[in-house]
Amino acid sequence: MSQAIRPAAIRSAASLIICARKNIGDSAPSSAGNFRILTVKRNDSGSYASAHVFPGGKLEPVDTLPWRVHGAAEPNLDHRLAAIRESFEEVGFHGLLDSPPNSSPNFVQLRNQLNAGQINFQQLCTDHNLVPNVSKMVHWSSWITPPMISHRFNTQFYLTVADRSRQEILDLGSDGTEVVQLDWLSPKEAIDAFDRGDINLFLPQYYTLWELQRYSLEDLEALVAKISSRAVPPTFDPELQVEDTKRSFLALPGDYIHSSSPGSDGDRRNIHRAYFERHKGAFTKWSICRSDEELAKL
Repeated sequence: MSQAIRPAAIRSAASLIICARKNIGDSAPSSAGNFRILTVKRNDSGSYASAHVFPGGKLEPVDTLPWRVHGAAEPNLDHRLAAIRESFEEVGFHGLLDSPPNSSPNFVQLRNQLNAGQINFQQLCTDHNLVPNVSKMVHWSSWITPPMISHRFNTQFYLTVADRSRQEILDLGSDGTEVVQLDWLSPKEAIDAFDRGDINLFLPQYYTLWELQRYSLEDLEALVAKISSRAVPPTFDPELQVEDTKRSFLALPGDYIHSSSPGSDGDRRNIHRAYFERHKGAFTKWSICRSDEELAKL
């Protein structure tokens, strides 16, 4: 007798969307897409093999310890700390680690010590009087990996804005193990690269880039500074669906066919789904649909 396959356990994770202004003269001030995002290419093994993602990873015990932080009232402190830690480990980003005035920590050396296992992240911060600043992070979204994927995560995505002229950008570099390449891409550049087949994107990253196309850096700076606000959408919990035409898509919350929709059938005017194509295990096309008009164009 066959046994039902149980979905893999869901682990907690966090990711950091690091945005920075394009080079001077690249685009008009306050125009949509006048910034680039740090994307990292994963190695050819693991959950996101050879894909371009944002820095991040699963929560570790150190993230749940009592911490001295700037912005202690922010929710989900452990996830915010994980995003800061993972970004420092993977790419050396220290823009959210506040240091005392007139101090100049050697962040490259500290990162090497951390990745070599010579010290844990909290001890590193304590020894060098570094304070994680979780208040400079905007909670952007939450994504749960679909059940058909073997490694599943509930990932909290946070966004921050970095200063291209500061050392926090100059110190960036791949760790050479989990991350093999860094690319600064505008949302449109990243989507165009995916459409050409130059990079591989999973749905959370593609959807985030697709959504960020309508923002300017000034919009994002206002969100980080809490001058403006943005409602965090419900957790994205994609559900695999196959149409009669054999086209596959992932239904997202808000779509009438998603299990979170009221009733068994929902209002068919409510469309929120991502159609996709795959080749040899890699996603080769994503199409986000929010209306019948967009569905008709597929």
